[in-house]
Amino acid sequence: MLRNTLRMINQQDQWFNQLRREESARRTLRYSLYQALEQVERLLESDMMEVPLEMQARLRQIVEAVDPQLAYRMDQSGPSALDIQDIIFEAQDRLIKQVRT
Repeated sequence: MLRNTLRMINQQDQWFNQLRREESARRTLRYSLYQALEQVERLLESDMMEVPLEMQARLRQIVEAVDPQLAYRMDQSGPSALDIQDIIFEAQDRLIKQVRT
C-alpha cells in the first residue's frame, strides 16, 4: 500500500512538472507573438506594406508553433504586412483558446 501511495505521489509530481513546462512554453510563445505583432505594426507605421523575407521566415516559425495551417496561410499570403498582421492576430486568438481548453 505504501508503495502504491509513493507511486501515485511520484506520478502527480511528474504531471505537475510537465504542466509547468507546458505553461512556460505557452508564455514564451505568447510573448513571441506579441513581439511579432509589434514588428509588423512598426513596419506599417513606417508605410512599409511588405514584410522582408528574413522577417517573414521568423514570423512563420512563431505562427507555425501555434498552428501549421496558419503558417501555410502565411506562405500563401505573400509579403503583405496587413495579411501577416491578421494571421498573427488569429494565432494569438488560437493560442488563447488552447490555453482555455
